[in-house]
Amino acid sequence: DLQISVPFHPRRVHSVNSASGNVISGNPASGSGPRRILLVTTELRPGGAEKCLVNLACGLNREHFEPLVASIASAPGEKEARLVRKLADHAIPVSFFDCDSKFRFPAAVGKLRALLAKESVDLVQSFLIHANVIAGRALARFPAVEFYSGIRVADPSWFRHRLERWATAGTRKIICVSRSVRQFASERMGLPEHKLVDIPNGVEPWKIGPVPDDSVPREWLQSERSPCARS
Repeated sequence: DLQISVPFHPRRVHSVNSASGNVISGNPASGSGPRRILLVTTELRPGGAEKCLVNLACGLNREHFEPLVASIASAPGEKEARLVRKLADHAIPVSFFDCDSKFRFPAAVGKLRALLAKESVDLVQSFLIHANVIAGRALARFPAVEFYSGIRVADPSWFRHRLERWATAGTRKIICVSRSVRQFASERMGLPEHKLVDIPNGVEPWKIGPVPDDSVPREWLQSERSPCARS
C-alpha cells in the first residue's frame, strides 16, 4: 500500500486546463482553487535532482498550487532523510512506493495509477529516467492530466534513449537542465524539438559567498558549463 507521510489537504474545487501546452506559469483561472501538482522522482535520498524537486515543491505558491511528492523507491534511512524531513516541515504529502528493483516496475506503475485516481492530480512532473518511464506508462490512462518530464544528463545509452522516447510520447514538455542537454536530447536521443525546453538549475549565491575576482578563470564563467553563462 501507499505510505503517506503527512495527511493531504481537503480537496478543493479547481479547473483543469488540458488544452495548454505551456510550462506552469501565471495564476489559475479566476474562481478556481489551487492546482494539484504531483512531482515524481526515483528516490528521495540526497542528490542534485532530488534537491531540485524538493526546493520546487517547497517554493510553490500555495495560493495557486498544491504540491504532492511520490518516490518510486522506499523511504531513505534516518541519516539520509533530510529532504523527506524538509517536505514534512512544509506539510507536503509524500508517497513511497517501495519499488526498489526493476522487477517491481509493474507494481510502481500500478501504485502511481492508484495515487492519480485517488487524488485527482492536475499535473505531473517527473524527474530522472526511472520516474519518467513509470509516469509515462501510468499517465497513458489519464489523458486529462498534464505531463512534463525532465532530462538531467546527456546519457549515451541507446537503450535509455529508446525508453525516453517511448515514455515521453504523451508529455506536454520535456524539461532539460541546460542548452547542451537540450541539444543532446534533440540530436542524439531523437526527442521532438518542439517539446524541449531548457530551465537551468538554480544557483543560491548566498550559500556560496563572495570569491576573489581572480579565483575563477573568466573563460570558464563564459562557458556552457558555467551557471553564469545565462545571466
